[in-house]
Amino acid sequence: MSEAPKVSKFFHAESGGDVIFRSSDNVLFHVQQKYLELYSESFPLTEQVILSKDIVPLSESSSVLELLFQFTYPHIPPDLDDLDFRTLMDLAEAAEKYLIHHCRRICAIHMRSFVSQHNDEIFAFAAKHDYIKLLYDLAPTLVTRPLLEIVHLLPPSLYIPWSLYHDQWTSLLLTHFKIPCSCSSRNSMYNTREIREILVEWLEAGGTKTLELPNLRVYCCDKWFTWKEDLQNNVHELRVRDFQSFVKEYKNNSHS
Repeated sequence: MSEAPKVSKFFHAESGGDVIFRSSDNVLFHVQQKYLELYSESFPLTEQVILSKDIVPLSESSSVLELLFQFTYPHIPPDLDDLDFRTLMDLAEAAEKYLIHHCRRICAIHMRSFVSQHNDEIFAFAAKHDYIKLLYDLAPTLVTRPLLEIVHLLPPSLYIPWSLYHDQWTSLLLTHFKIPCSCSSRNSMYNTREIREILVEWLEAGGTKTLELPNLRVYCCDKWFTWKEDLQNNVHELRVRDFQSFVKEYKNNSHS
């Protein structure tokens, strides 16, 4: 015998909902059709479903739907400040699926607080759903990764611009930014990727701020500090292009 479904805390029968949805974990949501039509573009509603009162199954969990449906009502949206990353991403995907635009925007804003831990997953989301500004902002944090790690995340229209952008940084890192610490200490190896990501972000911002890099406590520290000082002093001689410039150039060439 199957377990009786639970009912949403906010969207219960007394809330006035005339359409009933069931979450993937068997929770019912009574939602008002007029608000779904006003704030969403693609919920699976038909006149037959509404008249028959059939329950509409959805693939999202109750925790996601509890938040999502609040964005379809004319009141202050739910506070997402304390939402964990996984639930935020699931909510964002649901907002994209059902085209609830206010929720889409809020989720994209909140993703930025997770960039330091989940930049690759957020980059993939931005590429999939065409959040181009978010892609541009995340590009410096990922350009030092091997091309094979990133290329499958990109839509076809961005593959060539990313390849050129990646090639620029591969060349620069090999020629101008070769870290002088030749020792094989664990500390030096651990910091290499972190240092390169910091360098990319610093240079794309114009190199105007003080270059803040972790200090390597190894026997070659004198070389390290000299290299860092030289880089800071000579940054104006380097010509660095950001990802956005490669995208614009590719689009212009494609249309010419």
